Amino acid sequence: MAQFLNLVAKVYIENELQNLSDYTFIFPNKRCGVFFTNYLSKMAPTSIILPKIKTISEFISAFSKSIEASRLELLFILYDVYRNIVLDKSKESNVIDFDKFQFWAEMILNDFNDADKYLVDAKQLFANVKNLKEISSNFLTEEQIDVINKFWGETYHIEDISSFWKHIQHADEGDALSHQFIKLWEILFELYSSFKERLNSMGLCYQGMLYRQVAENIKTNYVDKLDSKRYIFVGFNVMSFSEIKIFEQLKTIGRADFYWDFNSPAYVYKENRATRFVGKYVTQFKSLYKIEEELITKFPSINVIGVPSNVGQVKEASSIISQLEVNGEISGVNTAIVFPDENLFIPMLHSLPEKINNVNITMGFPLRHTSIASLVVNVTSMQLRARIVQGEYQFFYEDILNILSHPIINSIAYEESRDLMRHIKNNRIFNISSDYIKENYSKLSVIFTAVKNLNKTKDVLDYLKSLVLWIRPQLQDEKVLDKLLIDKYFDGLCVLERLLDKYNISINDRSVFHIVERTLSFETINFVGEPLSGLQMMGVLETRALDFDNIVILSMNEKVFPRKHYAKTFIPDTLRKGYGMSTIAFQESMYAYYFYRMIARAKNVYIMYDARTGGLSSGEMSRYLYQLKFLYPHDNINFSMINYNVISPQKEKLTINKNKEIIEKLKIYKDPNSERYLSASALNTYISCPLSFYLQYVEGIHQDDEIVEYMDEGTYGTIMHEVAEQIYMHLKGTSDEVKITSELLDSLKNRQIDIKRLIIQSVNYHYNKLGRDNDTPLQGEAKVISDIMLYFIQLLFENEKQFTEFYFVDAEKKCFGQWKINDEHTINFKQIIDRIDKVFENGQYLIRLVDYKTGKDKVDLASIEDLFDKDKEDRRKAIFQLFVYCCYYAYYTGYKGDIRPYIYTYKTLNTEHLPPIKVENRVLNGYLEYKDQFWALFEELINEIFDETIPFKSATHEDACHYCKFMDICNKES
Repeated sequence: MAQFLNLVAKVYIENELQNLSDYTFIFPNKRCGVFFTNYLSKMAPTSIILPKIKTISEFISAFSKSIEASRLELLFILYDVYRNIVLDKSKESNVIDFDKFQFWAEMILNDFNDADKYLVDAKQLFANVKNLKEISSNFLTEEQIDVINKFWGETYHIEDISSFWKHIQHADEGDALSHQFIKLWEILFELYSSFKERLNSMGLCYQGMLYRQVAENIKTNYVDKLDSKRYIFVGFNVMSFSEIKIFEQLKTIGRADFYWDFNSPAYVYKENRATRFVGKYVTQFKSLYKIEEELITKFPSINVIGVPSNVGQVKEASSIISQLEVNGEISGVNTAIVFPDENLFIPMLHSLPEKINNVNITMGFPLRHTSIASLVVNVTSMQLRARIVQGEYQFFYEDILNILSHPIINSIAYEESRDLMRHIKNNRIFNISSDYIKENYSKLSVIFTAVKNLNKTKDVLDYLKSLVLWIRPQLQDEKVLDKLLIDKYFDGLCVLERLLDKYNISINDRSVFHIVERTLSFETINFVGEPLSGLQMMGVLETRALDFDNIVILSMNEKVFPRKHYAKTFIPDTLRKGYGMSTIAFQESMYAYYFYRMIARAKNVYIMYDARTGGLSSGEMSRYLYQLKFLYPHDNINFSMINYNVISPQKEKLTINKNKEIIEKLKIYKDPNSERYLSASALNTYISCPLSFYLQYVEGIHQDDEIVEYMDEGTYGTIMHEVAEQIYMHLKGTSDEVKITSELLDSLKNRQIDIKRLIIQSVNYHYNKLGRDNDTPLQGEAKVISDIMLYFIQLLFENEKQFTEFYFVDAEKKCFGQWKINDEHTINFKQIIDRIDKVFENGQYLIRLVDYKTGKDKVDLASIEDLFDKDKEDRRKAIFQLFVYCCYYAYYTGYKGDIRPYIYTYKTLNTEHLPPIKVENRVLNGYLEYKDQFWALFEELINEIFDETIPFKSATHEDACHYCKFMDICNKES
């Protein structure tokens, strides 16, 4: 089917061939003009002088000497004008800071632009309203109500007064947001007038200001500037009042012609929103020549495909393009991919078939979606969360890891990034100094340089510019797109710096990074290519007036197409309707027209939508797809769904047989020259899960512990152990032992300052990673936890008075060496005993081995057999460990007497105090009572570990799997 622009070209070739050079054709965008010129050239029977081709913006701009300012500069000029108005009105400064004003500024600029484009009486619109009740419920004039009735085709109903403020909740209750809104509303007309005066004096303007100026003067002041005999307007749809007035006045003086693309099966239904405006324009602005085109009564072949993934949509689109190419459907400019959601543009670009080597991109891509923008977001977090410790800037580990894993940093400093990430994870570092990174990872020094003064705009911008300049030359030559995006970002930083300086705007409260992020996020990158060749990739707006044989549309979901976007505005919707300004209805009519016009003349249309229904995705396809489904059931419209049948393979529990290689690895634990030792913890692991024992202690696989932002239980326990050890070791000094009395324990409990110092030093070393003996005051969570630690240490001293008098012997006692279990097995073994002391009972001394616990370890044991029961869910691991300690301590030291194992559980100090271990409901006074029974089972355990016929299997109960790091390896379902 002939393209719309081709049809317009045809009627002018047939009727005005000799006069074309006297005319100007005006289109919604440049791409339309390029295609139209191509059609004219191909259709002309002889060489011709082509007419002038302009966009509507170029046409209107030609009547004014003013230059349209960038959005960013308008923002700064508006703030400067606002600041002057407020300062003139009040001796005291009530000026909103720039970073807070930005929220309102975008709304104000949009409202000023709309007010001018729709030729609104701004003084009447922005009337001073000091109180909600000053507004009459009938606040629209008869003329405005007539506008609603005629322009909108609706009957206006007088609304309740509260509807005026419905977009500002509780405006009469004095909340902060409403108060700021009303304060700004009171000066809006003055701000509007002063803003325009300032722009005029600078030779600048915004688009609405320019359109209003031309619309109000074209018939009187600008007629002599009309340099063409006729202006032909082609392919427009929803227009503002200023555009309509320009059209009307050119029509009145006989200098205009109009062509409307109004041929689609959807337009048969007059209630279709797509016809709402264009339907009126067709009769209001008639064409000089009739376009000979059959009425389109049926849609082309349309395939609507639900894909439960954004990536899946991209892959499916690539497959469709490949198929079209195989069938010879792709040639020249007859195939287009349309992106309602620009987020899919980059993935689609990287997923195109290899045979497609000619691509034309003409669309605006938001800078906020670029890789450099996402990197700056991570850098912003890092700089804002940095802190100074002992004169050094420290960065939070999470921010560093986010930066190191970013694609840009990975592409230019992969090895250094991996190495630093390993260093942080292996050492579980929460904060790392900028100086350390500079000294050890010099290639990363630029990005990990701290901004000295976050309140100083120049410091922040200099840092960001140096970062961009560091990245740019290191990118590989083939990364042309990335270089383009980074150049654009750097230009944006330079413009922002110039404007901040030009308008003397200071930014407070460490907000400079956020200002950069917000202001540059509004910037777009315009890709420009050769429109007449290659596969076309475009946004929805770029499709205006263009037709393609094959169209692939992505992301046809509700709230994406049409876009669910309610523009923030100071002007309530009722007033907008009354003054004929744009509303949500404009947007919906515009998108409906775009969609139905875009697919009407195509041969093949492929439409995809995200069918996911999890998370934030509703899986709901666009309302236009529902309309196709139910209004046109007899057309060639097919709906299908791509389902990814992800079938998990049958998991088989992992069992490791002891082959020769594994036996050799196990023998390391018997070699007296080896530095590999078994321990009570390793044996506990074996009882709980032999497979986990194999992975950790035979193969040496130790998965990284997750770095967490809080003090985990392991770190907490280490600190509590260390503080208790240091206090007692300090008492002992160089002597063999020290007598502990109730008076001494009271004295220790009252030495809060000394205990606090030890806690602070231990927290700084183990948690804050600041080095030994560091007395830097604790803050936040660490300070709260240190107070809890102090409480429990003091409570420990109080509870220990029940054992006085006793003798403290040693703490963190290390016992390393060989341990003969039987004639067959002598193993390397190690243990570190938390504390050893002696008590005097029944006329003799009894050694106690004390194990500190910060968890919920229980001290009652039903039977010794339970300690070795692999099927026992709540097995007493702490008691097993202490029995092993007693046996090896006696072997290691040659001690023949009894030993009493004891567990100090901090969590129950307040409630249960320090109860003894009980076995079979009887207090355990010493391990010798159960030694023979324990040793027999212990010997069996060692025999089993080294038995070549017994494989390593996964745990038989779920208790061992709750926190296991090897779940994915063993295939045991949790």
